[in-house]
Amino acid sequence: MLTSDSNEVKVLLANGWKKEGTAFHTPKTGGNEIHRLFNPKAGIGAHMVTGDTNEKNVLTKHPNEWKYEGIAWRAVK
Repeated sequence: MLTSDSNEVKVLLANGWKKEGTAFHTPKTGGNEIHRLFNPKAGIGAHMVTGDTNEKNVLTKHPNEWKYEGIAWRAVK
């Protein structure tokens, strides 16, 4: 899993996940927003990330299927 949320890291580590280190660095501002969504019907690991705002908007029109969790990170343009 990729996350910049230190609390999420703590929770997952407490539940048996292993930390593999930093995957990459991203800008704190600017760049392209990469959105994170979660499908509660698909169970653990059912996250999706997309840089396509239209895709995010279409999927989250059905909140029982896809829940928007915010900006996961920013990609360099």
